Formats: sequence, structure tokens, C-alpha cells
Amino acid sequence: LRDEDSKFERLREVSSSFLHDHPGEKIVLFTTFRTTARYLVERLNAIGLPAILLLGGMQQPKQEVIDEFARSRTVRFLISTEVASEGVDLQFCRVLVNYDLPWNPQRVEQRIGRCHRYGQKYDVVVVNFLNKENEADQLHFPPADA
Repeated sequence: LRDEDSKFERLREVSSSFLHDHPGEKIVLFTTFRTTARYLVERLNAIGLPAILLLGGMQQPKQEVIDEFARSRTVRFLISTEVASEGVDLQFCRVLVNYDLPWNPQRVEQRIGRCHRYGQKYDVVVVNFLNKENEADQLHFPPADA
């Protein structure tokens, strides 16, 4: 996967460009799977895009990880599973990436709600990474003449 991971390459391209143009910004990235979260943190750190990991069951409390991310001048990404989709305030971020989409659209709304909070100064940008080859990720609309 590391040799031909087009989804990660697209994430790298988009985020590198965005962070170059907006050096003070941070990005929250959600994924459903713990293995994917660990993989992304490892890959991002390896290419010089500092990332921190937030998973359920970590020894460090969830809020400490979030506070560390918020305070850090170097860490650009918070990579998290659903553990950060409820009960946390990430309004200091305005970019949220759904690396994969959960089946339940309410879970997507909960993720977005972590950044899109009362007092948010900027519109929240939501990026959904879809796999065009995966039937579940494709949007199907009826033909215009139907």
C-alpha cells in the first residue's frame, strides 16, 4: 500500500499546498479505523507534516492530546477515530478531513460539529476523500431526464 497509495498521495498534495498557503492552520482528520489512523500519523510524520494521534483507550487523556495539539506550533494534524467526534471542542480548527465516511450520516455531522461551534470565526471547510473504485463511496443520482 505504501508504494501505491493514491489516496494518501492526494492527501499529501492537498494538505501540503493548503498548509504552505496558510502556515498557522491546523487540520483535523477523522478515520473510522484505528489501523488507518496509526498509518496516517506514521506517513505524515515521515514526510514532514507533523501529526498527533488520538484514539480511544490511550493512556494520555483525550483532552490532554487535544490541548497539546492546540498549543503546538509545529503539529499540523490531529488524526482521530470517532473518539473525537463527540464531547470535544476543536473550534480552533477550520479544516476537517473525512478520510473515510461512516455509513451513518449523523456521524459525519458529529465530526463536523467538533469544529463548527458557536463562536467559530471562519467557515469550516470539510474535505471528503472518496475512493471512486469503491461502490459504497460513490454518489448515485438519477438521470436528469428521470
